[in-house]
Amino acid sequence: MKYPKHRALLAAFLLLSVGVFAGTKNQATFMLPEPAQIGSAHLQPGKYKAEWAGRGPNVQVNFLQAKKTVATARAKLETYDRAVSQDAVVLRSANNGSEKQITEIDFSGGKEALVILPNR
Repeated sequence: MKYPKHRALLAAFLLLSVGVFAGTKNQATFMLPEPAQIGSAHLQPGKYKAEWAGRGPNVQVNFLQAKKTVATARAKLETYDRAVSQDAVVLRSANNGSEKQITEIDFSGGKEALVILPNR
């Protein structure tokens, strides 16, 4: 009965460690050059942060502007052979000819890109 206190502390440490690693958040910032739509959200030009948890391939992405979540979308996390040299937001025209849709976001200096999945 010498070590129950130490065992409890060790158990608490292990649980916290697992929780921290399981919830690892990935994030990157990007500039949106023109108005665009992601899911049902309409985004104006400006600086945004994309945050997602996990290593993929399918992830849930939150898009934040000024620390406020402005959109959420499902995406596939793609990994390329080489790092991308600059940020890129890939836009495609909507079927009805209105606002463009964000289909992919590449992040400067990284090998990962978010390919936005269509709404179901």
